Amino acid sequence: MNCFCTNQLSRKSSQLSSKYDQLWLTGIQQIRRVEIRKVREAFTTTAKMFYDPSMNLLKIIITEGAHLEIDDIRNHFLVSERLTEGRKALVLFDARATYSITAEARDEAAALSGKSRIATAIVTSNPLSRFIASLYIRISRPLVPTKIFEREDVAQKWLELHR
Repeated sequence: MNCFCTNQLSRKSSQLSSKYDQLWLTGIQQIRRVEIRKVREAFTTTAKMFYDPSMNLLKIIITEGAHLEIDDIRNHFLVSERLTEGRKALVLFDARATYSITAEARDEAAALSGKSRIATAIVTSNPLSRFIASLYIRISRPLVPTKIFEREDVAQKWLELHR
């Protein structure tokens, strides 16, 4: 496999003669400048999680039909702590799926939120999920700013205000 390092590219550029070769080299140099975002991911029985370190954003997508109990919530927080390497993160919680959660699990999520989160945006258009989310905010009182949104792009803009 041929692989060019920076020094090899510099030497090669002095040897190139045609305009095509110069364009090819310029393209390679531009590709080297592109930042590659490395997203970490994890899957549990009740959710998929994606962490983007460049944005410090953890996205949690609840599995359709999931029933969340206290052990599931503790597992989510352990997995998210590993994904974020212990850093507090902005959380985009995608609750558009239909799911259920016990009162104990809801209270545990609110109690643990202050340890690992900066702010939480809950995205849902599902009336049942919206009701569950509003109960979470009003009754369990999470320790970080938490708000419900219908659109993900609006939720991300709100989260950016808490960066």
